[in-house]
Amino acid sequence: MENYKAVVHARDVVCQICGSSKNLSVHHIVPKCQNGPNTPENCILLCMDCHRALHQQEGYPHGNKHRTKSHRKGHHR
Repeated sequence: MENYKAVVHARDVVCQICGSSKNLSVHHIVPKCQNGPNTPENCILLCMDCHRALHQQEGYPHGNKHRTKSHRKGHHR
């Protein structure tokens, strides 16, 4: 199987919230601490600022109120 992070980077290309192409990282929709899989279907690409803001908004790692529809512009799991 391909490296899931490489697949997510190739698929999403830019931050799925703001569209930035700088400082990108892979975000797990269902967190790994909740047994979320390391698969492209469970991940989106986010810039550092949006990634940090999303985790703060969700109270990560304790709240985990992931909203998958708002995570990916026009993408469905």
